[in-house]
Amino acid sequence: MTWCFDDGPAATPADSSPAKAAAVAAKVCLNQGETARAAAVLGPGLRAVPGSFELLFLGRILEREKNGRVSTGKQIANPKN
Repeated sequence: MTWCFDDGPAATPADSSPAKAAAVAAKVCLNQGETARAAAVLGPGLRAVPGSFELLFLGRILEREKNGRVSTGKQIANPKN
């Protein structure tokens, strides 16, 4: 069985791991602006594989998104303020 993701090559079940699955799901959520769902996916992934560099990196990106910061240092408009 082969799965194909829009942003990369086909992956086989042997390539799959809890960390990889959580990373792919979190990336999709972040791309769609769904930070709460991304956090919900990252939590179990980090509990399963605490040392995953990719999940830790995505966690930092998620924190920046939640705080309204982007890599350019500009603020994202927050409609609640």
